[in-house]
Amino acid sequence: MIRCKTLFAIGWLAVSSVAPGMAQAPPVGLAPREPGPAMSAADLIAAVMPAVVNISTLLVSDAKDANSGQPPKTVHGFGSGFVVDKSGVIVTNRHVVERAARITVTLQDQTTLPATIIGHLSIADLALLRVNPAKPLPVLTWGDSDRMRVGDPVIAIGNPLGLGGSVSSGIISGLNRDIRTTPFDDFIQTDAAINHGSSGGPLFDMQGHVIGVNTAIFSPSATSGSIGISFALPASIAEIVTRQTLRYGRARAGWIGVRLQSVTPDIADALGLHSTGGAVVLGVERGSPAAEADIRQGDVITSIDGFSPDDARALWRAIALAPIDRPAELTLWREGKTLTVQPVVKLIPEPPYADPTADPAIRRAAAMPFDPGLKLATLTQSERARYKLASDVKGVLVTDVVQYSLADMRGITAGEVIELIGQQPVSRPAEVRSRIEAARKQKQDYILLLLTGHAAGERFVTLPLHPGS
Repeated sequence: MIRCKTLFAIGWLAVSSVAPGMAQAPPVGLAPREPGPAMSAADLIAAVMPAVVNISTLLVSDAKDANSGQPPKTVHGFGSGFVVDKSGVIVTNRHVVERAARITVTLQDQTTLPATIIGHLSIADLALLRVNPAKPLPVLTWGDSDRMRVGDPVIAIGNPLGLGGSVSSGIISGLNRDIRTTPFDDFIQTDAAINHGSSGGPLFDMQGHVIGVNTAIFSPSATSGSIGISFALPASIAEIVTRQTLRYGRARAGWIGVRLQSVTPDIADALGLHSTGGAVVLGVERGSPAAEADIRQGDVITSIDGFSPDDARALWRAIALAPIDRPAELTLWREGKTLTVQPVVKLIPEPPYADPTADPAIRRAAAMPFDPGLKLATLTQSERARYKLASDVKGVLVTDVVQYSLADMRGITAGEVIELIGQQPVSRPAEVRSRIEAARKQKQDYILLLLTGHAAGERFVTLPLHPGS
C-alpha cells in the first residue's frame, strides 16, 4: 500500500480565524445533495478545476545536519488539495503536509501562497490548510458518498508527480474497502489513474460534487505508478472532519478506549451468538470510558445507540461519530446474556504535534534557497567515456538527480551536461550554483538551462527556483 504522494510528501496545527475583510462562506456541506443530471466530463472539469490546488512541501530531513554547519538535507514533495471555504480553507491528506517546514499552495491561475495547517485528524489522514488570498476563492461542494454504487463513473483531479492539474476518469470499483490504515477504514476504490502527488485531491461524481479525497494506491513498488487500484477517503468522513475543524478548531472524533475485532462465523458459533454483527472487545484501556462502564475483554458489542454495526470497522465509525461528552448506549453479549452499558464518549486522544519549525536549525534550513535536486561535477575525460559524450561537449556534468526533486520532475537525468545557464556558458559546478543564486536574488521564478546528453540530445529546460513555481 502506498500513499499517493511523492515519497517525501509531508504536518498539522491549531485554528486561525477567517482572514480579515473576507466574508465567511456558508457552512461546508450544506449545499443540495439531490442527484442532478450528469454533466459532460469537459463541462464538469471546467467548473471544478479552479477550486483544485497543487501543494508543494519542504522537509528538512535531518536537524543534526543543520546544526553541524554542513548543508542540511532537504527534500520536497508534491500533493493536491481543494478549496472548501472561499476565505482560503483547503482540504488535503495529513500525510501530504506532515512534518513540513514549509508549505506552498499553487492556485489554478498560478498564484502561489504560503499555507499553514489549521487542523488535522491523524486516524483519518486528513488535514486542513489556510491560505490568505487577495480575493475569495472558488469552492467545491461535498457530495453524498453513501449513495455511490459500484460502477458509478468518477473523475479524479490532482497534481501527479508535480505536473500540475491533471485529470483522470474511471468507475467505482469497490466500496467500504479495508486497507488497514485506520481502525475504521471505509475507502472508495476506483480505477481512475491516481499517482504520486495526487494525494489530497478530490474524487468527483458526475454532478461535480466531491465524493472522496484521493489518499492511497496499491502499487508493485514504492516508485511504481497507478495500476488501476486507488483509494479515496469518503466524503461522509471528510466533510465531518472539515466542518468540525472549522467550528471547534479540531476534529471531534469520539473514543471510549476499546480495541475491537470483527465477529467471524467461528467466533459467533463459539460464543453462542446468532449473527456475525458487532465486534469482540480485544482490550480495554485503563481509566478509559469503557473501563469505567465495566466493558470487559471478550464482551461482544452488538449495537450502539440502536445501530447494529456489521463489523468492527462500522462500530469504530459509529463511536467516532457519536456526540462528545454524552453517554452512548451499548448493547453487550457476555456469557450468554445481553447487557446494556452507557460509557461517556470522549475526544479521541491525538498524539502531540511536533512542529518542525520549533527547532531553530529547521527554521534556518527552511529559510534557505530550495535545492532543485541536482548533483554536479566538472566534466572529465573519464566521465565523457562513461556517458558517451562527444569531445566537443563543454559544460557541467549532472552526476545524479534526487528522485522526485524539481530537476527530476523536469526530466533532467544523470549524464546530461549543462552548457548554458540563461545565455551564459558554464564550466564549473560553482558557476551553476552562483547563477542560480543570482537569479533567485533577482526574484526570478525559473532559470533556463541548455542541456545536452547522449540520450536526450540538446534541449532547453526551465528549472523552477522554488517549489511553488
